Amino acid sequence: MSGPAASIQSQSSPTGRLSRLILCPARGVALFLAGFTLLNLGGEQLHRGFDASGWWLDLRGLPPWVSNTLMLIFSFVLLGFACKPAASRMTVRLRALTIVGAILIAARDAIAFHDLLNRNVISSHFPLPFSLLVAAMLLLIVVAMHLPSPAGSTSFRGWGALVASAAFCLVIFPLFQIHCFGWTDYRRPADVAVVFGCKVYPNGNLSAALSDRVRSASGLYQEGLVTHLIMSGGPGQGDVHETDAMRDFAVSLGVPRERILTDRLGLSTDETVTHTVPLLKKHGFDRVLAVSHYFHLPRIKLTYQRAGVDVFTVPAHQNNRLPNQGFMLVREVAALWAYYARPLTGL
Repeated sequence: MSGPAASIQSQSSPTGRLSRLILCPARGVALFLAGFTLLNLGGEQLHRGFDASGWWLDLRGLPPWVSNTLMLIFSFVLLGFACKPAASRMTVRLRALTIVGAILIAARDAIAFHDLLNRNVISSHFPLPFSLLVAAMLLLIVVAMHLPSPAGSTSFRGWGALVASAAFCLVIFPLFQIHCFGWTDYRRPADVAVVFGCKVYPNGNLSAALSDRVRSASGLYQEGLVTHLIMSGGPGQGDVHETDAMRDFAVSLGVPRERILTDRLGLSTDETVTHTVPLLKKHGFDRVLAVSHYFHLPRIKLTYQRAGVDVFTVPAHQNNRLPNQGFMLVREVAALWAYYARPLTGL
């Protein structure tokens, strides 16, 4: 049997149904990762420090020219599969071999993460390394490479499904990044902890979110992990400035007032980083912890890293779930992409 009847029979078979189920999301993941990698490589040429490829595959131990070449190869292999899944047996084998190499690198990073957990170097409320999720995504692509391409996969409708799958990754990718990285506590001995501001009510009381952050940072001081705190924020809802309320609360928790510095211009994440970096240099603070809620930390890490400061992040301990936490998580997904693209967009 050949022609349309054979195609229909093939698509109704178990293998055909499996192909339809796996191929579209796998191609979407491949298209997203290829586009993200190429954007990183191109952006790095325009703005030094732009490259965030380490979010999904960490090759920082290699010379830049080697890591860039490997990432370029990965991206073209992924792009080739996304755009044209049907290929010769030799091409499929070469693609699969390349992706398996990336899987091994991701698996190495996942093992290193769990080793740090087991040695209590770090801790996490979400002990699933992002690298393991990357390995699973890449494994899905390898499986899809060896399945027959259903009829219509390269039609206009098929391309629409592919773009929709890649767009879905724009949401899922940062969500996993936020949970895997944000919930991991990298606390260690440092010079200072920077506390990111939040709402202060007209009566001078701290919001639940800000109380969590200041209390967590004060705990770092009480544990002897830092010698100073920097409170960063903007005006409160009343006459009390956020940083004044934060400092007073920390003092009530036992932190000496002279050990607390303030940045009164921290109106946003970007401005906190902009104004605290000179403060860190002025006081000779080389090792820095950053304290905020888990959903905020990937953006903080990215912003400090691009400012030339490698901070270690500490998620604030939450006594209770924040009332608008779901909204803040969704907002943070958009904010993370906006901050990532800012050197290119200028926004």
